[in-house]
Amino acid sequence: MKKIEIFQKDCEKIEIFDEDKEGLISYAKKFVDFFDSANISILETSNDCVIMRPSNLMSVKISSLESDFKPSIDEKKIDDDIEEDIITDEE
Repeated sequence: MKKIEIFQKDCEKIEIFDEDKEGLISYAKKFVDFFDSANISILETSNDCVIMRPSNLMSVKISSLESDFKPSIDEKKIDDDIEEDIITDEE
């Protein structure tokens, strides 16, 4: 799922969501043509539809809400190298 935050001139941001599973870079490239438009445009996602004038947009932030984090090799190695020392009280 993607979270799209649209920042406009002199207005509060608009947040919309999309169920698209495409990668962030290729998904963001779709917005380039949208910014070039001088006319009123419709931005439609799987969950929302927004009618706006792209010339009034300042920026768009696209975030992935999916937990697709995969640890790097270094992080895996660190986890594997950790050893635990257990100290017990003996009387």
